[in-house]
Amino acid sequence: MMKSARILFTSILIFSFCACATDYGSQYVKSPERPAIQHVYQEQDKIVAYFEVNNIKEYQKLIPNIFWMPPRPLCRVSVIDFYDMVSDPTYLESSVEILIKNQGSLVEKETFGWYCLMMPVTTEEALWGRFYWGFNKMRGKVTFERSENKYIGTSFTSGGQTPDFKLILEVKKAELTADQKTFFGVCFTYSSSDDKGRQGIELGYNRWG
Repeated sequence: MMKSARILFTSILIFSFCACATDYGSQYVKSPERPAIQHVYQEQDKIVAYFEVNNIKEYQKLIPNIFWMPPRPLCRVSVIDFYDMVSDPTYLESSVEILIKNQGSLVEKETFGWYCLMMPVTTEEALWGRFYWGFNKMRGKVTFERSENKYIGTSFTSGGQTPDFKLILEVKKAELTADQKTFFGVCFTYSSSDDKGRQGIELGYNRWG
C-alpha cells in the first residue's frame, strides 16, 4: 500500500473525537493464556493523523507525573491492519497517543516521545505488548476498509457497537511541501513511552505485539 513517495494525505475525518479523550478508561486486562512469541511483521496498512490540542488543561491531566508538558501539545491517532505476519495471527490495532517531554538529567538532554492513552487490539496474542512494553493495550473492535483511492480505519468503543473515532484517508499523487516534510520528519523521530518512562521500539523494527 502507498509505495509511491509522491502520495499526499488529502482528507482525514475524525468521527466523535475530541481532546484526546478515550472511552476505555482504566480497566483490568488479564495476561494472555497462550505463551508469548516474538511478533515478526511482514506488511501492514496504516493511517496516522496528527492534531494540535487546544485544551491545554485537559492535556496536562493526561501526562503522568514523571513526564513534562511539551512545547507543542500534539495528539497522534492511528489505525493499523497487520495483515501479513511471519508469526502469530494477523490483527488490527488502533491507538491514541499524546506527545510528552522527558526532562532528562544533568548528563542527559531532554527527549520527547509519544505516551499511549489507549491501544485496542483484536487478538489475545497482541495483548502481550501491554506486559512487555507497557502499551495500554486491551481487547477491542477495530476495522480497516479499502477501496481504490480511499482507506477507512475505525476504532470502536469498549462495547464494540459505537465508533469511537474514524480516520478516512483519500490519496492522490502529489509532492509534499517543505513544511509537510519537516513536520512529518519531526513526528517520526519520536518514540513511544509507558508511564514508567520506558521507551518501546517503534514500528518498522521487530517488536513484541
